[in-house]
Amino acid sequence: MRQVLKFITTVVLLMAICPRCARSATYFDNKPNEGLRKDMIDYARSVQLRYTGHRFYTDLERFVTEVNAAAENKPYAWIAQTLNFVDEQLLIYPPTGDSSLNDDDKKSAMIRRHLLVIKDYPMHSEKGQADFVSAYTTHYLQAMRKLLAWLDTPAPAQGKMEVFKFINMGVVARTANHCVAFDIWWPGTNSQAVQFSSKIDALFTTHAHGDHYDHSILAALSDRPEAFMFMDSTLPEMTGFEDKKKATQYMWSEDQTEATDAGGIKVRAMMGAQAPIPCLLYCVELDGFCIWTAGDNNDHEAAARMTRFTAPDIVCMNVASPWDISQKAREAVGADKTESYYLLTHENEINHDPDGRPGYKFFLEHKDYGVTNPNRQKQIHSFLALNVGEHITLSK
Repeated sequence: MRQVLKFITTVVLLMAICPRCARSATYFDNKPNEGLRKDMIDYARSVQLRYTGHRFYTDLERFVTEVNAAAENKPYAWIAQTLNFVDEQLLIYPPTGDSSLNDDDKKSAMIRRHLLVIKDYPMHSEKGQADFVSAYTTHYLQAMRKLLAWLDTPAPAQGKMEVFKFINMGVVARTANHCVAFDIWWPGTNSQAVQFSSKIDALFTTHAHGDHYDHSILAALSDRPEAFMFMDSTLPEMTGFEDKKKATQYMWSEDQTEATDAGGIKVRAMMGAQAPIPCLLYCVELDGFCIWTAGDNNDHEAAARMTRFTAPDIVCMNVASPWDISQKAREAVGADKTESYYLLTHENEINHDPDGRPGYKFFLEHKDYGVTNPNRQKQIHSFLALNVGEHITLSK
């Protein structure tokens, strides 16, 4: 119960402090519940026709039948039903690291895309609706438990990196010798925050918006002398636990072109902005792998300056931000020898109004911003569209 209360309280706070997405054409207008449910079913039916004779056809039929049956007496039941269905199906069609734009002929990759778009529909429910809050509280807490369980498994072998997609823009990556986390917002208890923080070596916070950091995580990590914390200098939550500041902290306000060594992790950054809020763009190197994350940056000049850094294996990219960071990754040092994957993040933000939540459908299909646009296909090579609670392993 305390987890649910914390989740609801945090959502209310995020609604107050986070700006609404600037784009309006997200494919999901602010529709009443019945309209959203109907649109989801229509989409599922249209997808179903492509998979006659396939297991996915039968699974979609079962799902739609169950949704329609429940809707007669429980009009909001479809929200939890849809989330559960997508989670179950993605276990059958897991991420493979092979989701490039040229994989349309691969059924598993395409089914994954359809499932993630199906998830978009309940994600555009009314913000304060009780069934919506309950369903997504459960969904996010399940993702958190998966994250904690994953962190208890053995580290990957040399030459491999595991990447876990967490809530909102949260990403956790680990190699044989290191574990780092980016933009972690936490739905759980303080004790679970301590459990998580005990597993990571370094935390990176791009900017001072409340969906990119959590006080309990900052406090827990600050209490570890061997840990490292990187953030922009405007982050307000670094107050209230001064007596626990044992970790090595870097509060940056400008470009960091010289590498900082964080226990064997090499860190550089450019200072951009989600105007007018400062936003760091990180380049983090660990055990032969390189990660870029742009936060919510929309500063084109800052993205352009990233080309002097090592080409990334993973670029954490906001679904609604300018995509120039993906192009710059292809111009960075060693890009000709690096296969960069673009990890989609920040989709379906519940703290925005329903019509201001760009989702997977926005990323995949938007005529101007989506990957079907020829100009975008020149900018992005291979992308990873993961559900929260999923992880993938990359190899060198």
